[in-house]
Formats: sequence, structure tokens, C-alpha cells
Amino acid sequence: MNKLETKKVSFLLPMNTFIAVEELSAKRLITPSELIREYINKGLSVDATLADLDNIRSNIRAELVSYLKPQVERIIKCVIKGGIASSAGYYLNAKAISSFVPSHLQSEYESALMESKKLGVAHMQVRDRKVDEFMKESEDKLDRKL
Repeated sequence: MNKLETKKVSFLLPMNTFIAVEELSAKRLITPSELIREYINKGLSVDATLADLDNIRSNIRAELVSYLKPQVERIIKCVIKGGIASSAGYYLNAKAISSFVPSHLQSEYESALMESKKLGVAHMQVRDRKVDEFMKESEDKLDRKL
């Protein structure tokens, strides 16, 4: 190592640390100074990485969003199309059935129709255990991949 590129530094170490440095440097066949320099450089590298951690997280988040956004938008469009088709089918069935119901029974039919709407809304609000389990498994798989 060139003397012009170095600066001599002295510091005190606890005895157990000094002994550990001596033993490890002997095992690795390097001088204690080389070992200490190596660990100082590693420590500085870790600190630099920790300082960049927010930037790294931000980059990862941006990559995930850019990858997942089109998939999520596609799923949303599919759900909306399914909802439209389902609603169209519901109203078509209601209209078709209504045309066969005699006029004196129309109020009973409309009452049954309103009750079915309420039951449909209630059903959509109930949590589906199978869907929850599937979502949890998917989240766990994603966490393991990251």
C-alpha cells in the first residue's frame, strides 16, 4: 500500500476484541491491520447501502407498480364487464318474468323482486371465507418471492 494514500490511525480496542482480531487474522493469514481495514470498509459499505435504502425501496415500489398496474386494470375491467352482464341478465329475467305475471299478481311479483335485490346486496356484503383464504395465500406467495 502506498504511504501517500494512507493515514496512520491508532485507537484502543477492548481486550476480547483485540484477541478476536489477532486470532481471525492469523487464520486468514493476513495482518490485523488488513483485517481491521477490511471490516471498516465493509461497515462503511453497509452504511452507504442503508442510506440508499429509501431510494432502493422507492425503485422497487415503482417497478412493482409499473408491472402490476396493467394487470390490476385488466382485472377491474373484467369485474366491471361481469357486473354489467350480470345486471343485464337480472333485468332481462325480471322483465321477461314480469310479462308472464298476471296484472292482479304484479304487486306480489314486484315485492318478490325487491326482496331478491335485498338478498343479493346482503350476499355481496358477506365475506367469503374461500376468497379470503385464496387472497391470503396469494399475498404469502408474493411476500416469499420478494
